[in-house]
Amino acid sequence: GQASKFVKYAFDVDRHFDVKPHDPSPISFSELESSSLLVYNQLEGISPVQSKQILEMLKLKKNVAIFLHSQINMASYNSLFEQLGIGTIESKETQSMAIQSINKEDKLMKDIFSTIDNQSELPKTSLYYKMSNFAKMPREVLLSLQNGYPFLIQYGRVGEGKIFLFASSIEDIKANYAESML
Repeated sequence: GQASKFVKYAFDVDRHFDVKPHDPSPISFSELESSSLLVYNQLEGISPVQSKQILEMLKLKKNVAIFLHSQINMASYNSLFEQLGIGTIESKETQSMAIQSINKEDKLMKDIFSTIDNQSELPKTSLYYKMSNFAKMPREVLLSLQNGYPFLIQYGRVGEGKIFLFASSIEDIKANYAESML
């Protein structure tokens, strides 16, 4: 998807990442094989070819991050999510909501958020998508909103890659994401 300033900044600070923006067209198999993380950022919909690429990445034990667009085609995303067994998008919510809780028990979150205390102001979103709780694939909520709904969910089976699903677009976050403590 389109490379937002945040995604580029977040991965440029780590020399282990080589950020290559792509248009929504298919990515070659050799690029999939050589990538450790595929980020789908701001796509309005997921095509059958993109769904196939995501499934292939997971089989190759690679990770996929999905940042939902503010105007998504729910049917195309739900088709992918049903194939993955991660539940579906139930609704689009437009009330302002802050990220409230961080799962610091998770290794990834523990390392990233070790310096944040309970007094830190976390980002807010003006729009998020509510996901169903029914998932065949194991899931772990990494970040939650004030109302308890997940903001970042990690899905994954042993022996496969992981999916990191953000319930909002980066552009709908009402904080300077790249420069905040996150």
